[in-house]
Amino acid sequence: MSKNKLFLAKLKALLKEYNADIQFACAPSSYTYGIYDGGILIRVDNKQVFRNHNWYIDSKEIKVTMAKKLEEMTPRELAIHEIFAHLDGIEENCEQMTSGNFMHNKNACKFSAQIIRNRLEAIGIKDIEEE
Repeated sequence: MSKNKLFLAKLKALLKEYNADIQFACAPSSYTYGIYDGGILIRVDNKQVFRNHNWYIDSKEIKVTMAKKLEEMTPRELAIHEIFAHLDGIEENCEQMTSGNFMHNKNACKFSAQIIRNRLEAIGIKDIEEE
């Protein structure tokens, strides 16, 4: 089974198992001249469990939304979230270094990101998904 077919089969099974659906949503005031407050809505047993205000969804979007809505974060929480999001980005970029001299840089890059995470956690600052 191809990777795409496997993904769709797993998604179908999850939607069925949890009686879930994914919808594109917009404000009731939307009409033929424009769509307002558009985004993606996920429901489980006809109860909304996720809503964003974008036209895309990925694992990071779900992580942030499920942990705590950005607009509900205090300035400190938002700053912490942004720091960890940047660390996630650094680690993803490190993974793309794959050849020659980049292998040494890849390991150094990942090690540096981990040191920052460890130092933050040592002073009691954790990513919002862990709180």
